Amino acid sequence: MPPAAYPVPGLKMKKGSTRLLALLGLGLTDGILFIARFLPLFTLLITLVMFVAGCDSSTGPKTYRVEGTITYNGTPVEGAAVTFNLASGEGTPGYTRTDANGKYRLQTVYGAMGTTPGEYIVTIDKRMEIPTGKKVMEPYRDDETGEERRREVDEMTIENKLPVLYASVQSTPFKVTVEAKRLNIHDFTLE
Repeated sequence: MPPAAYPVPGLKMKKGSTRLLALLGLGLTDGILFIARFLPLFTLLITLVMFVAGCDSSTGPKTYRVEGTITYNGTPVEGAAVTFNLASGEGTPGYTRTDANGKYRLQTVYGAMGTTPGEYIVTIDKRMEIPTGKKVMEPYRDDETGEERRREVDEMTIENKLPVLYASVQSTPFKVTVEAKRLNIHDFTLE
């Protein structure tokens, strides 16, 4: 084949490549243009597949289940944020929320269930939006017209429904050790 048939100077294709293009019903020039047109899409697809494969929890550090119950004045706490913060350089931070029975199952910041063995400082809080009793004007976009408008809404503030003592790494009394065993149970009683 004469060099003029190649759209890119100096580009040489193997015999098998031209057969593939022929199977696709493409000539050499059309085939190269097809590949060039969809190369960014193929690159994105391959990158996405590699990213998802890299996020597999089985390739990360070995984790061990951590479960427990949070109670406040003897009552299970629903919707509390439970965070296992590193006490030293060893381990993987973990977090979760409690269910309606005050139970939690920890997961790592990478999405794996449980966490790695190590020493942890545990913080617990339950932050909620509470109306202040004041009204404020809030911008919004009208769905029908697309125009930006303003409406009166309740002013909100964030309030922790649990004692602030448990929300800070500096003040919480909860320090635990996660061991390399199948299940670690850590219950926390707040007063």
